[in-house]
Amino acid sequence: MLYLLTVSNPGPWKSDTVWKNGLVSILAIAGLFLAGIACTGPDGALPDLTRTDEEPLTAVSTAPSPDDSTWVLQGLDGSAPIEGTILWLKLDGDLYGGVDGCNGFGGRSEDGTPVAGVDGSFTAPPSWSTAMLCEVPAGIMDQADSYFALLREGRSFRIVDDRMEILDGRGDTRLIFVRQASLSGRAVDLTGTGWQLVVEDGSREEVRAATLALVGDRVAVGTTACRGYVALYETSDGRLDFPTTSMTEYAATCSEEMWEHEGRFGDDLSQAVEYSVSEEEGTRRLRIRTSRGRTLIFEPLSKSVDSVFGIEWRLKAFVDPGQGDSDIGLFRVTRLIQGTQVTIGFGEDGVGGSGGCNSYASQPESGGYLVNDDGSIDIRDDISRTLELCPNPSGIIEQEERYLELVPTFERFQIYGNLLVVHTVNDLVLLFQAE
Repeated sequence: MLYLLTVSNPGPWKSDTVWKNGLVSILAIAGLFLAGIACTGPDGALPDLTRTDEEPLTAVSTAPSPDDSTWVLQGLDGSAPIEGTILWLKLDGDLYGGVDGCNGFGGRSEDGTPVAGVDGSFTAPPSWSTAMLCEVPAGIMDQADSYFALLREGRSFRIVDDRMEILDGRGDTRLIFVRQASLSGRAVDLTGTGWQLVVEDGSREEVRAATLALVGDRVAVGTTACRGYVALYETSDGRLDFPTTSMTEYAATCSEEMWEHEGRFGDDLSQAVEYSVSEEEGTRRLRIRTSRGRTLIFEPLSKSVDSVFGIEWRLKAFVDPGQGDSDIGLFRVTRLIQGTQVTIGFGEDGVGGSGGCNSYASQPESGGYLVNDDGSIDIRDDISRTLELCPNPSGIIEQEERYLELVPTFERFQIYGNLLVVHTVNDLVLLFQAE
């Protein structure tokens, strides 16, 4: 059974859950995004709109069902979609939904009649959609209007192999779709893996630094061309979803180009629907496909820092995956107060650094200290600190108190590139970056 829900996002990054410069729309369609959008033939080429079959398509008394497949639009009223746009349709009994190139949409027949009947009939019920206004490419909104109009005019359908046509009441073909092809490779457990973006929508040339590390069964962290981020993720049978994402910094000094790359990468994560992992030429590759038809290719992330020792690590954020309603993907990310800096260093005998106002260090003789090669940490020592009083900025002492209370609870760590992820005994996560 397919359930549909549309949610409009308020726009570009103005809070910790919206990507800067990204027009993000979250379309939560349970069971709808079972597969990605890119559609190619066996040789990787897009299907030819010109039919070469000697026998014409004919309707049959028991029509092949289009349900449980994603159909990508290849022609509307004899023309191909505007270059760079992806329009698709998915059917499930009396439900249907998809993307019109800009917005997600969905609908359901009031009397329970299947959208695509066994007799070859087709009826698109009234639909609802998200409310984004896309300005590029030129004509995208007019194309979306035409797509909806032609769907509503549909009265029958016919399928041959992986091609579906929707016909109007006169029997004229108005829309042509092809069945999307699944990603090659396997859906595997991604927990504990780290990845570096190498190909963005078929191109290596414009890819800017972006990483993705799935540090637990729900939490992902990484860096973009400009800032770091934390996200919740969910996987199931090849599906991949990032329902919530938050940046680890309020602001950063970045060029306009870097902001644009960050925004595009954020949009892609928010629209992820499918993934696979494959072995190619001796290298593992992670592919993520979005509801817009974009494909991101990642390769394993190498450690830019070999050891936790001998590095000054700067705290970026506190992460509490247990806060909020996990059923709708909420969590809490607390960024540092602007103008403050919290650091930690791991030595042979203990840890030390700055709490933002005061310097601190562990006292090895009080309990014990151990950092193991397997990533486990045992800091049972008391923490001593200086006794400076910092009135500004507001909240700095409370922030320091929270941090220093957590240090003795550190349980294990992971290094992904230049990021250090520390887990506490209470399942909190602290994200550090090498300085």
